[in-house]
Amino acid sequence: MLDSNRRRQSRLITLNGSSLCGGIDVGRYPLHEFHHFFGADPSCDPPLQLRFAGTDNWVKGCYRYRENSDTFALELVTDGVFDFIQNGVSFQARPGDLFIVQLGTSTEMSCDSVDYARKVTVSISGPLLPSVLNATGLVGVSLIPLRNPKTFIDYFEHAARLLRERPPEFVRGGSVLAYQILIELAFEYKRTDFPEQLDRIVDYLYRNLQEPITVGDLCRRFNLSSTGMFRLFQKHLGTSVIDFLIRRRMEVAAELLEVTELPVKEIAFRVGYRNALYFSGEFRRHYNCSPRDFRRGKRNAVSG
Repeated sequence: MLDSNRRRQSRLITLNGSSLCGGIDVGRYPLHEFHHFFGADPSCDPPLQLRFAGTDNWVKGCYRYRENSDTFALELVTDGVFDFIQNGVSFQARPGDLFIVQLGTSTEMSCDSVDYARKVTVSISGPLLPSVLNATGLVGVSLIPLRNPKTFIDYFEHAARLLRERPPEFVRGGSVLAYQILIELAFEYKRTDFPEQLDRIVDYLYRNLQEPITVGDLCRRFNLSSTGMFRLFQKHLGTSVIDFLIRRRMEVAAELLEVTELPVKEIAFRVGYRNALYFSGEFRRHYNCSPRDFRRGKRNAVSG
């Protein structure tokens, strides 16, 4: 439990109605490198929007608290250790752990166990946020150990880039990205209830996307019949193993098209397709455009 005396030693940072934030600084730390968006045109206010995103660097002794938080934030630890308290419950978050600052809660955050810690942060708001949190089961969740933190780090960096560069349609793009982050996070959270065998299969698929995996290969590797494999995925993921694998391959391909200059043929190989034409057809079925058009559209959105 954090030292209650810190509250009395803290300076007030913000006060907004019944919501307040305060804390203790150590020199110039915490060093926030955030990009903000203070609101859209009310006539086109998006259902979800990115409020701020960026990196947060802390050193030992730094401390923050919020009462009746008016901020919903996702805090993903990349270095060091953070100590969190939310509504009286203590958590310790290490690299790969994501802490959720929930609306209306009282939270405390400190860096006590190490000399330096770093996290990446995204804050989301909008009239649809409470409904999405309820529908996804993320209401009341405080800490999620991520199985694939790199995916979420990429999402968070994309959010910061959108807020920094403000490309055309960035409000709409930010709303879509916020929704995608919450959906993927809900999927990650629900995986904590997966059977151990399904966890191992999914981890294997994620780590071997470039291999020409078949259902037979998986059945032999994990000692399951094809019927048992189908039932396992259908019960917990609502899809077949092949559809799950294709979806993940297309997601990774889309990320590579957006953030790299790799040729389409090389991207196809990296996500398990030896035939670039077949890969392009599969990609078109998922994104309604060719890989080259998808990349061109992303580049135009940023440069425009």
